[in-house]
Amino acid sequence: MGSKNKSERGRKEIGQMGFSSKEIRVHAMRILLICRYNPYAHIGGSEIFLKNLALELVKLGQKVTILCGAADFNQHVTSGKKEEIDLYEVQPKIRHFEAVDVLASCLSLCKKIIKKSRTDVVINAGAFGVLFNPAIVLLTPRLRPLIVYYAIDSRIGEYLRNKLSWRPQGLSTVDIFRTTTLHYLPLIIAERLSCHLSDVVLASSVDTLNTLKEHCKLPAEKGEVLYLGLPDNFAVGFEPQEPTTPTFLHVATRTERKGTRFFLLALKKLHDHYGLESHGIVVGSRDQYYVAMTQRLGLNVVFTGWVPHDTCELKRYYASCTSLVSPSISEGFCLPVIEAASFNKPSIVSNAGSLPELVRDGVDGYVVPVADIDALTERMYNLATDDELRRRMSIRAREKAEKFKISLVAQNALHIIRKAIDKLR
Repeated sequence: MGSKNKSERGRKEIGQMGFSSKEIRVHAMRILLICRYNPYAHIGGSEIFLKNLALELVKLGQKVTILCGAADFNQHVTSGKKEEIDLYEVQPKIRHFEAVDVLASCLSLCKKIIKKSRTDVVINAGAFGVLFNPAIVLLTPRLRPLIVYYAIDSRIGEYLRNKLSWRPQGLSTVDIFRTTTLHYLPLIIAERLSCHLSDVVLASSVDTLNTLKEHCKLPAEKGEVLYLGLPDNFAVGFEPQEPTTPTFLHVATRTERKGTRFFLLALKKLHDHYGLESHGIVVGSRDQYYVAMTQRLGLNVVFTGWVPHDTCELKRYYASCTSLVSPSISEGFCLPVIEAASFNKPSIVSNAGSLPELVRDGVDGYVVPVADIDALTERMYNLATDDELRRRMSIRAREKAEKFKISLVAQNALHIIRKAIDKLR
């Protein structure tokens, strides 16, 4: 599917979000949400969204329990009551087998929670949900809450996109084989099982949903799009500003998936080809490879390290940049695009995964081909030097952000769940 068709379908899905909260509040349900890391201890990523979603579901009168794993052995377990949410955190006990250990412990605890609280809905989210979902369906056949798999990204889609970059990155045949067989293959098998064993499959984007339909043979009647969202008041109290020197914000991870190398090369080309002095801010993983690359290229880039999602520091970066730049290789859903838009900031993104659904090329940002440094640099130059263009895109970006409020996402989630429950009666 082309980027244009994908983005058009994505905007149609966005336009369908939003239901009467009065209608949603009736018949409160008991919902168990399962994710890999504790969303109250994790500083970013999908876990933060899941916490915000859980809190919004509680506001809508639902009873929510979160079951999750701790990030590492040394982390303090924080099980207990959190903002009207029952939180159960499982800490790994067997070194080098943390994922299996946590998965088995969570499954055992999950059975107890379902029996004790008479859970109506179990939502298994993200990569952890891929593994957990088949296990709970196969090993607990007598426990019959509605089983929902929430695909924040497609594992097979991520694999197909990422493997294109492995050779250019210098990965050996042995490394590629190890990554494929030990990491991706179990996840892909589990994802296919999840698509067929779940009662409902939620996808974070149209791209993810289409990938599941194509590669996992997901039945059309099971799949629904549920975009991620932000707290309704995320940008409250911060006035967007225009930096004196063009400043581009980039959110990085521990892998090349976010296209950090392309971002740095574009900054270099801005200086060498266009003669434009600019600043870069990299939030997230402070990878020494990219730090050294920045020094070698002579760039003015600050690596902040991980910044907690709900802090003033992160919001100041958004409020004071020229635009977000996210030239990703693979992307299930890029929440920073919506975060930037909530501060009236356009985004320059690649045409990978869900990104063409989130950015309207030439309207509230730009979409460029993956790894196209020339196109990326040109769009960064356009935004940095054209005040009227930037003003127009800023207005459109803010309008877009309004459609991704967490209150709308929660209402949409409950509508989908209730529709599935009615269908199974």
